[in-house]
Amino acid sequence: MKSNELTEIWIDDKRTSLKEFITGHSENQSHEQKLRTELLAIQYRIEDYIESKSISDRLRVLDFVKLYLKTFNVTQKKLANLFEMKDSYLHKYLVGERKLNASIVLKLS
Repeated sequence: MKSNELTEIWIDDKRTSLKEFITGHSENQSHEQKLRTELLAIQYRIEDYIESKSISDRLRVLDFVKLYLKTFNVTQKKLANLFEMKDSYLHKYLVGERKLNASIVLKLS
């Protein structure tokens, strides 16, 4: 066996044990801890996006809203109902077909 092959085996073994550790730890977390972790992941993704210089990674407001909707298990239609607007109007705001106004930004925040 070449030393390169030994390194690959060690990396795969290390990766497997790390994955098992993370999975085991995740299973022991409460619902609130999992929710907090997911929200932090979204926050970090937003911060990375803001600091990114890459134009190819351009995201829309909808991409971030979808992350929050998935985390809270809320549909876009239900969110539109909470905002007291039609789902199609909310969608147009989120995909950039309509400009966001102060009212929508406050509701989203």
